[in-house]
Amino acid sequence: MIKQDSEADIIQINGFIYSNMTELEWFQERKEKLIKHTLLGETQKQSTSSFGFKDWTATKLPVGTKIYSASENGLELDILIVEVDDKVFYYMKFLEG
Repeated sequence: MIKQDSEADIIQINGFIYSNMTELEWFQERKEKLIKHTLLGETQKQSTSSFGFKDWTATKLPVGTKIYSASENGLELDILIVEVDDKVFYYMKFLEG
């Protein structure tokens, strides 16, 4: 994904890539229904290189950023909630076709 878009705002967790969806128009209504759930961990590395991009590496999030799972109606989703400097961001699992 980094090779396709060098400006991508992504994080890798458990082998999956999550992409920042916070500002996408179609996501605005949905994000208001999401609840911060379980603390999954923290970013360990920041990199824009596809070489060595591994779990807990992010392209834009600072090292040490706490990553939470998100839930809606009590069900955990493939969405992450991230808090940086009192701002909330939402990342959705990128599904490859």
